[in-house]
Amino acid sequence: MRSYKIIAFCAYGVGVLLLGAFAAFYVMNAALLAMSSPGLSSEPQVRARGTVVYAGPGQVYNQDEIDEARRAAEAEGLGPEEAWIPEESVGPCTVTYAFEVDGARYEATELNPRQAAWCDLKVGDPVDLAYPVGHPEKSHDDYDKAWRDGQRDGNEVLAAIAGAAAVVIAFGVVVHVRGRRRAATERAAAGLVDRTPTR
Repeated sequence: MRSYKIIAFCAYGVGVLLLGAFAAFYVMNAALLAMSSPGLSSEPQVRARGTVVYAGPGQVYNQDEIDEARRAAEAEGLGPEEAWIPEESVGPCTVTYAFEVDGARYEATELNPRQAAWCDLKVGDPVDLAYPVGHPEKSHDDYDKAWRDGQRDGNEVLAAIAGAAAVVIAFGVVVHVRGRRRAATERAAAGLVDRTPTR
């Protein structure tokens, strides 16, 4: 096999591998976005910037649910063995942040942050937050922004993989075409007839 054919074959192989990586990453990215999309806000949100005032270990974040189940059991006269009481769920970390709206200071605590990066925050670090229009007391981590950022990053990776695949395959085509032309020229110079079918 001539050297140009080897180079072209390798380029085609790398291009196919990149296309396979593109397809795999596309499916994975789409699945991750689909799984995380239910957490998006269903109502208009105001986005703001806050500052971490406390960052510590995880705490029980479903205490309200536990207390409500206990009250319901007591109201129905159920004993501890008969009542269904949820088990305690402990979040990965606890983050309290403060922010201002129209001169008023608000504080909120995330007992179960939806973004893993929040557990790396330290006191004084800035945080992106959001709250329903007119209700800053209902603030929460800006999950929508994180979701959009993840979508943008995924699209950039997909574009890079697709671009690399196109470049490698195009390189293989160029090498193959030039190699065949050079081989035809050499055969013609040697008095041979090029019987290689042209595609």
